[in-house]
Amino acid sequence: MAVNVDETVRALKGPDRPVNSLQQRMKVLAALGCVDWVVPFVEETPERLVCRLKPDFLVKGGDNDPDRIPGGDCVRESGGEVCVLSYVDGVSTTQIVRSIREG
Repeated sequence: MAVNVDETVRALKGPDRPVNSLQQRMKVLAALGCVDWVVPFVEETPERLVCRLKPDFLVKGGDNDPDRIPGGDCVRESGGEVCVLSYVDGVSTTQIVRSIREG
């Protein structure tokens, strides 16, 4: 599992993000039984890492277009699969933070 470093999260999502630090996010993800390895990346996208590792599965959230996922072409070319999870309306960090602030 590749995780954005805090600086790129801030650049992409704003100064109040991330809600949890890189170390906290990596620890939670590493505790999942289906996750073998967690690595941070500093680039805006993990394309370079994905293309180097060529995972069997590249999984992104439901708000992504499978044809535009960075590294997706590399995964497909090496016989892997690009998967987009179902989008669950109202369940995102942005929406959770907004609802807390609006209280």
